[in-house]
Amino acid sequence: MTDNGNKRQSLHCRICRNEAGTRYTVREMMFGSRLTFPYFQCAACGCLQLIEPPADPAAHYPSGGYYAYDAQPPLLPATTAGRQWLKRRRDAAILFRRGRIFSCLARRYPNPGIADLAAMLGHHPRAHYNMQILDVGCGSGALLQRLHDLGFQSLTGVDPYLGESRTSGAVRLLADRFDSLPPQRYDLIMMHHAFEHMESPRRVLRQVHSRLRPSGQCYIRIPIVSRGPWKTFGVDWAEIDAPRHYFLHSERSMQILAESAGLKIVHIAYESEAFTYAASELYRRDIPLNDPQQSEPTPLESRFEQAEWQAFEQAAQRDLRPGWAGRAAFTLALASAPLASVEIPDPPTDTASDKRTQQG
Repeated sequence: MTDNGNKRQSLHCRICRNEAGTRYTVREMMFGSRLTFPYFQCAACGCLQLIEPPADPAAHYPSGGYYAYDAQPPLLPATTAGRQWLKRRRDAAILFRRGRIFSCLARRYPNPGIADLAAMLGHHPRAHYNMQILDVGCGSGALLQRLHDLGFQSLTGVDPYLGESRTSGAVRLLADRFDSLPPQRYDLIMMHHAFEHMESPRRVLRQVHSRLRPSGQCYIRIPIVSRGPWKTFGVDWAEIDAPRHYFLHSERSMQILAESAGLKIVHIAYESEAFTYAASELYRRDIPLNDPQQSEPTPLESRFEQAEWQAFEQAAQRDLRPGWAGRAAFTLALASAPLASVEIPDPPTDTASDKRTQQG
């Protein structure tokens, strides 16, 4: 099996139209088929992109297996009505970053189970419980249900792989494509590890532009090419997830896409997890992450010695910084919004590691 070949050639970048870059051959390893797929990293914007999308994308999403590792943290349990009222006020202070009295309560009795939601909503100028929220690529709808349990009232999810549409209370799940939805404007459009699965990201962001309210925002969490895990593991970087991930963006390629759609990046939050390093190390050892024949996946941490897992955690913390983190959350707003754009670091366009050396 050829791992990447590092073939310099002229290919057309679908983000910036540059023709220079490096071609890589990447294996499908989440389910261990080991089929190979060609990718191209643009030398200008840094985006790593699948050259030939599969004719039948659904064939690469085994039923019931793809979201197995995407568990959501639980909500704090409800108690008496009075204490539940206090929890709601505390959570509102955490989510919306306002309310002096209950902000003090939040500092004294934090709720770590909603830290990810607070990060998503913290830069929205008009976040509130009645805001219109759309989750693109919603999967099972677990995140929308969490938001509903916290008190949000207008929640819609769309995912072409749902099977059938359904409604439960204030949560609507639509088995459809984003660009097929009826016209409606939203306060928040979110994509949690969905954008990298989309074959036409520029068209998607233009749809976002047409569906955002004037003060609305789009929140996109994706893996990004960087000097961290991509440079360390090369074609064994688990976040490539061939052929399901069409684009592995850099900050620069995201900026190009956003501006071409009439949007701007107003905030970037970097993320780094031991999972990325551990899964990539499995691939480097020619071990798949998942086995579609098993009803339950083996916990990833149990597949390594304690010292190895600690090394992965240390690597994740080391790389939790701009230019090095393997994931990022981008907050986008309309270009006309009265918000400043963030400074974008230069993309990592040098060739990724060719060697399958021990992570440490």
